[in-house]
Amino acid sequence: MLWELKRFGRETLVYGLSTVVGRLLNFLLLPLYTHCLSPADYGVTATVFSYIALCSVLYSHGMDFAFMRFSKSAGRQDQDDFSTPFWSLLATSLIFSVLIHVGAGPLAELAKVPAPLSDIIRYSAWIMMLDTLCLIPFADLRLAHKPGTYAGIKVANIGLNIALNYAFLVLLPLGVRGVFLASLLTACATFAMVSPVIMARLRPRFDRALYPQLARFALPLLPAGLASMMVQVIDRPILLRMTDEATAGLYQANYRLGIFMMMVVNMFDAAWRPFFIQRAASPGAKEVFARILTY
Repeated sequence: MLWELKRFGRETLVYGLSTVVGRLLNFLLLPLYTHCLSPADYGVTATVFSYIALCSVLYSHGMDFAFMRFSKSAGRQDQDDFSTPFWSLLATSLIFSVLIHVGAGPLAELAKVPAPLSDIIRYSAWIMMLDTLCLIPFADLRLAHKPGTYAGIKVANIGLNIALNYAFLVLLPLGVRGVFLASLLTACATFAMVSPVIMARLRPRFDRALYPQLARFALPLLPAGLASMMVQVIDRPILLRMTDEATAGLYQANYRLGIFMMMVVNMFDAAWRPFFIQRAASPGAKEVFARILTY
């Protein structure tokens, strides 16, 4: 038990340091946004990112969690446990993103996004697709107990995002479009960084027997995932409908000051999910889990 607790502690520390560094770097965007964007523009940006967060739950629909549950990562004899969920997410995210891209105009109107900014809805569609395609590789890194690689990619992702935001807001003042273009390019770079994992594990196969098991495990998680994300982000769309873009922007600027409260939760969760999935059937698992949750 002591060895397992130490290993979990080390991984939590690595994930935690990456979370703290990432959050602090991301926090630097707040003065950049408040300086370069009007309150109204920042309100639109915050609202669209809230919708991205909600839609991302639908894009993933728990498939990354199901992959961790059914992965044979310990032996790596069978590649279908990686390929099947990856091909599934590729197909569903491509369909969703094409539909959003085509219907960007009506969706922008529905989301209270000004018509001249409807192209940020198209950017958002492909941001969500690229982020979804990175889920299985990131889950594979966590299962393989490579927190250093995982954390390095995450921190590099945020550092690049900050640099691109500076470029598109200060050097090439593109306004709201610059924020979403920076996120799109960062998503492309992140996908490139996890591509070695994809190339090593992906095969042109789809296990029709495995997929129903993945779906049965993943889909019941969807309502809880949506509810959890709504608690975090639904306030901005509601505020926009009750007031205006400028009020939503001022609210978002102050909301980001509370970012530090989520750090401990995020660092624990990153290490906890693969840890308990891999050990759920092990002798003494209940005692180990009880000890960790007590601490």
